[in-house]
Amino acid sequence: MSSELEASILGAVLGALLGALAGGVVSHLSERMHESRRRKQMLRDQLSDLAIEFEADVTAYWSSEGADVLMQSKIIGSFNKLRVKITQLGIDVVADREVRFLIKEIYQFATGGTFATKQRAPDMRRAMNVQKRLGSLSEILSNR
Repeated sequence: MSSELEASILGAVLGALLGALAGGVVSHLSERMHESRRRKQMLRDQLSDLAIEFEADVTAYWSSEGADVLMQSKIIGSFNKLRVKITQLGIDVVADREVRFLIKEIYQFATGGTFATKQRAPDMRRAMNVQKRLGSLSEILSNR
């Protein structure tokens, strides 16, 4: 075989190998990017579900008469789950002042501080304030 033909065949083989390698790298990076988006969307969906459940618990608690220790525990647990999901989304709840402020307000309205009111009465304004703050928090998180 002539040296030109050998060089041509070698060049074609190297080109094919480099093309296959580059295609594999691009495919891998693309899949990682899509997986990251899917994971983030899944976390947002989970956060939304938790927020709906939390809001329902707060509404039930503040629309009833008298203190309900079981419901108080459920509200605190749901609140902590919300914080965890926000952190999993990559938001630093300590460093991000806007998010930290909303979380404090949500806690304050949802619990009435520490649920420790002597003559607790139904207070739907608390539930409405929680709903409003959760909406604001959702809007902030969707923009980040």
